[in-house]
Amino acid sequence: MLNNSEKYRQYEAEDFAADEAFLAWVKSGKGGSDWESWLSVHSEKQQAVQQAKSLVSLMHAKDTELDISQDKIDNMWSRIQSGMHDNTVIEKETETPVIQLNQNNTTSSNNSNTWKYAMSAAASILLLLGFFWWWSSSADKNFATGVGEQLAVTLPDGSVATLNADSKLSFNEQSWKDERKVNLDGEAFFEVKKGEKFTVKTSQGSVRVMGTSFNVFERAHRFEVACYTGKVGVTNAKEDIEEILIPGNKVSIVNNKVQRSDFEPEGTVAWRTGVFRFEDVSLIEVLEELQRQYGFEVKVNTDIKDRKYSGSFTSEDLDEALKMICLPMELEYKIAEDSLLIVIEED
Repeated sequence: MLNNSEKYRQYEAEDFAADEAFLAWVKSGKGGSDWESWLSVHSEKQQAVQQAKSLVSLMHAKDTELDISQDKIDNMWSRIQSGMHDNTVIEKETETPVIQLNQNNTTSSNNSNTWKYAMSAAASILLLLGFFWWWSSSADKNFATGVGEQLAVTLPDGSVATLNADSKLSFNEQSWKDERKVNLDGEAFFEVKKGEKFTVKTSQGSVRVMGTSFNVFERAHRFEVACYTGKVGVTNAKEDIEEILIPGNKVSIVNNKVQRSDFEPEGTVAWRTGVFRFEDVSLIEVLEELQRQYGFEVKVNTDIKDRKYSGSFTSEDLDEALKMICLPMELEYKIAEDSLLIVIEED
């Protein structure tokens, strides 16, 4: 869980870009699951977070696809480092309170404020160049699903990616002919046309194929790939683990530990038909999927962190879904529809 997460509700792009925890996430992926969980609740901050990521990428002049020459980047750096503290800011629709970072450390606070001024200056330069937010770039295509939604995305080569609830997919249309690559956050089923290498990038690992159908699940600390047709190559984020899958093979990578298993491919993954199946999966993960499909917050008043679940539920009836989960686990549940809350406790 993010420390003092309430403060982030007041943050704008330059505030995020000056925050140590945010920088650790962007640069190294540290605390990624905590940030993703927070953003799933505070979706109104998605734009500010993406803007902050762009600012951090510009400031470090690496891992960015913005079409800005090195000379321009160097010039921006020199202007920022020379002290562009002229209170240049991005115009906002409403006033936002200034959050004082590291109040108990004067030196750290001053450094943080300097960084925030630099962020504001960099943001202004980006605005002038017309590259402020990558989400609005005509070359970058971005798709996202909300609670209980599925979305089929047709890619430039005719391949199809079907997103499960609370998932995000992006790709660059201009570079597609040279590199068939998509970025995924969440879960999706892919039906890939034959052709050059096709890559699915996630924060926890990558999948590379030529032409096949497969499912990718990437949430919290679990990265799972199941092959339905063709052949799939799977690597983790550090690229020190590589697995080759054929139809009926599945691999899970959790905290850098690999577990392979077999399953009966049924033509498509069950969740596309509204059925969610689990085999010896953490009960916490099952309840998280329930939240994504129904939009209710689940509050558990008992310790379930070590409990595993095997079974299924559907996305058609909440009460029936809760029975299918709770009854075999000897748990009781209450639905408070007025507050979109489900309370689960020992039977």
